Amino acid sequence: MAAADNALTSEQVLVVGRVMAVHGVQGWVKVYSHTDPMENIFEYQPWYMRRGEHWLPVTLTGKRRQGKGLVAGVQGCNDRDQAQQELVGRDIAVPRDLLPRSGGGDYYWRDLMHAAVRDTNSMISNTSFATFASFLGRFFTKTIILHAFLC
Repeated sequence: MAAADNALTSEQVLVVGRVMAVHGVQGWVKVYSHTDPMENIFEYQPWYMRRGEHWLPVTLTGKRRQGKGLVAGVQGCNDRDQAQQELVGRDIAVPRDLLPRSGGGDYYWRDLMHAAVRDTNSMISNTSFATFASFLGRFFTKTIILHAFLC
């Protein structure tokens, strides 16, 4: 990982994926992506990974779809043991300002997490969107939840 002078804080980044496991013997890793489609995670560069209190940039040496998933190589990580020790289990984040602006009735999930839920039938009071969405998420997809709130 790079020097701390390029570090970002948690408020400056958005988690877009996670390193799940090692892939092969040359330090590549399996990546889980929160983006849709999943390959979009590769479009956002540089990636950042948390080290202590800060998020530090990492440079990819390679990236590709592998079967039903994604794999990537990270500069400075050259073998399986090193990847297991330094990368597996880490979240992948990108600077928030890399994301396109939402508009036209579209919202990022992260922008709604601290929003208050207003119920015109007085069935719910003092509930955050995150709490309400978590409850509804057991029954509906996020897309349906968002459309229900925005219509």
